[in-house]
Amino acid sequence: MKPYEGKEPYLFVSYSHKDREIVKKCINNFQKKLCYVWYDEGNHVGDDWAENIAEHLVNANCVMLFISSESIRSVNVNNELTMALNYNKRIIPVYLEDVKIPLGWEIKIGIFHAMSVPQDEEKMMELLLNELPEDVFKKTCSPFYSNDRHDFYFVSEESASGFSNTIAIVCGTGDNKEIIWKYVSPGPYEIVPCTNDRETDDNGEHPVLVNIQKQVDDEFFNMKGNGCVIFSVRIALLLPYPLCGPDGDGIIVFALVDPLGDKPRIKVLDSMTSYDGYKDTEAYVYDPFVAPDEDLRVMKILPRD
Repeated sequence: MKPYEGKEPYLFVSYSHKDREIVKKCINNFQKKLCYVWYDEGNHVGDDWAENIAEHLVNANCVMLFISSESIRSVNVNNELTMALNYNKRIIPVYLEDVKIPLGWEIKIGIFHAMSVPQDEEKMMELLLNELPEDVFKKTCSPFYSNDRHDFYFVSEESASGFSNTIAIVCGTGDNKEIIWKYVSPGPYEIVPCTNDRETDDNGEHPVLVNIQKQVDDEFFNMKGNGCVIFSVRIALLLPYPLCGPDGDGIIVFALVDPLGDKPRIKVLDSMTSYDGYKDTEAYVYDPFVAPDEDLRVMKILPRD
């Protein structure tokens, strides 16, 4: 996954690129848990890389500083630490190894709670995640489908250009949430699941318009005896200003494979946009699970049969 580019609160990661292997594992884990993370990938082109790093640091919610013998000697890490202090950022120091920090660093980070990375990788990830503020994690609305073990959510992500060009399906198990399917628009279209504007849930959220056919037992999908759930969703296709052109809707048909298993998966069975270049057609016309005369405005999310 790429560094986060958007307007939501996010975590800035400061590290030496010589520690990339262990730090990248942490970053990947953060992203799987739906944490917004920005980090310097080290692919600098032109002379604006320092400005880019500084801008992302200034706008970050907090900074995780990975400390090692390499990062202590890194000019860039030292500069990032100084700037984070100048802008009163919350700093989370994480020791990657047992190393004595310079006296100057003791003055700078002594007031912050520091962590040492344990040998147990799973335990390490759990400890680091617990240190992060809730603001840097992606918010999910009420689930569109639940069973005895998991909740499933649709989420959309705003890009740096100010419109949503990513949608994802998230599997929630207790406090753990993990992306199991993700789509990024190849063009300028905004892609976001359509919501019901007339009905809200107990949290004031607008539930996504999802039509669940039923849980089916099909030999092709029947992994671990848990079958699959076939469902469809409407998506809005919008061209952001200042681009011009018609808007439209789309329909995507999914199979949620092994919905009760340890690792549910998503397969896209079919998709179609309602805009054909000449006219708009309501998306439900293409939806195999919705009758053409059904009132989508007040449609509820259907429970599992």
